[in-house]
Amino acid sequence: MNRDRRRTKVLIVDDSQIIREVVQFILQEEDYDVVGIDSPIAFTRTLVQEKPDVVLMDVNMPALTGDKLVEITLRSGLHRCPIVLFSDRPDTELARLVEECGAAGYIRKTQDPSNLSLKLRRFLPSRHPTPALT
Repeated sequence: MNRDRRRTKVLIVDDSQIIREVVQFILQEEDYDVVGIDSPIAFTRTLVQEKPDVVLMDVNMPALTGDKLVEITLRSGLHRCPIVLFSDRPDTELARLVEECGAAGYIRKTQDPSNLSLKLRRFLPSRHPTPALT
């Protein structure tokens, strides 16, 4: 890897410590810089401070669902990067939530994490020209 270029930074927002740790491990193995937080409360501050290239946003969180947090974030204009819903909900429901909240797309949580990096790259058009399809 070219060390002159900053690694792609991923912010994962998920209330499950196990999910955050697994995603962090998988993506760090692929040379991503990963920051994880466990609640919507720290999201705005972390988004502004870390300036991630992409956000993986869990939908099912206490206090404020991920899709609502996406809506609020996009209206605020604090930091612009793709925000991707990250959930085990059915494809039809996730597609509807993406349309309603304005997320860049979605990635389903699966039993096979090996494709996570490949799916994530689809949301990084400046570095990887693959269209953002799931």
